[in-house]
Amino acid sequence: MKNTKKIFITKIVVFLIIIAVSGIFLFRYFLNDGEFKKWSHATMTRSGFEDQKVLYLSYNFTWEGTGQPTIKNIMIFKNDGTMAEENDPEISITPYLAYQSSIGVLNEDNAIREGYVEKLHPVSNFHLKEDDFVLILKVQLKDPHYAGDIASIKIVYEKWGVEKHQSIDFVEGVITDETDGDEELKTERETESILSRNFIDINGDQKEEIVQLVMSEGEYFEEKDPGAFQGGNWKGIFVLEVFDHQGNKISEYLLNKSFGNEMLLFRDPFPIYFQDYNQDGNLEFLIGQYVSSNGSSYKMFSVNEKGKVSPVGIWEKTSNGFQGNPYLYISSSKPSVELKQPEPGNITWQFYDQTKGEYMTRTAVWNEKKKAFIRQLKDKKPGN
Repeated sequence: MKNTKKIFITKIVVFLIIIAVSGIFLFRYFLNDGEFKKWSHATMTRSGFEDQKVLYLSYNFTWEGTGQPTIKNIMIFKNDGTMAEENDPEISITPYLAYQSSIGVLNEDNAIREGYVEKLHPVSNFHLKEDDFVLILKVQLKDPHYAGDIASIKIVYEKWGVEKHQSIDFVEGVITDETDGDEELKTERETESILSRNFIDINGDQKEEIVQLVMSEGEYFEEKDPGAFQGGNWKGIFVLEVFDHQGNKISEYLLNKSFGNEMLLFRDPFPIYFQDYNQDGNLEFLIGQYVSSNGSSYKMFSVNEKGKVSPVGIWEKTSNGFQGNPYLYISSSKPSVELKQPEPGNITWQFYDQTKGEYMTRTAVWNEKKKAFIRQLKDKKPGN
């Protein structure tokens, strides 16, 4: 009887030990399960930092793993191994975090005017509530002769009470070096300028392709009178170019032909916002032209996994049937905007109805048979 009891107790002890050891291994597994993935990148040419201009550059990240970590700090290292901080005498860099869409590159005035700055959070004790977030670097090149750049970042985070860290390469840096002869390069901006450069994975291979908008022919001028076009302007012929992750051009699309072959006009370099609006696996994006203080007129495009750019159809459902209306009139002055998606395949946007003197919301639904978005008959007030 005593031996039976002793054996029973021994089995219980062994069982508890197995449970404890298994628990430890499971805890370590889930603790180590997860990493941060960077899937977009932004840079600016050295001339873009002239006169100690402050720029905001954004980078899309995703947390892939169990749990929701708390980011404690983000350290930024230059390619000489030293840290770049806010008070750095050569290049000042301050990191922020946000859940907003990627902004690409914006100067400080535009970032403030568009309301991005007020949405930024300090990196200290930033608890992730969503897996997708944006790292935004506030960058100021203080020393125009500084020849370095940043090379990596280290994310210090806490998960289940344990502090961990992960280093991520930033080999592209934040500064795009220009060719020798800066003065010659500046004069060439009247015939060729990059107005938008976006690093994004278009085919799901975990490698970043480049989608950029280039003025291939035209003029650069500065408007001194106050108004919508005050400051620098680029007017001419624009081409959307797509490059693979090795820098080889794989396609181009003449943007002007989607706007009646008219000369197009853009101000300041801007980011393009990408989303899969119709759930077909390809990324869509909008590019528009300023119409008035009430809004701009946008066209939607798609870039497929092979890098081909093509326009996306927009139709109106009226009492007389379907009618083509390739433009979306949206209350925004930005060259590219991101639409809301109340549910997969549906998109909404706001516009100002001058006849009613108020803002209205329009909805369009993807029609797979027609391969187009169909705008619905009735507009609604925002919030309804």
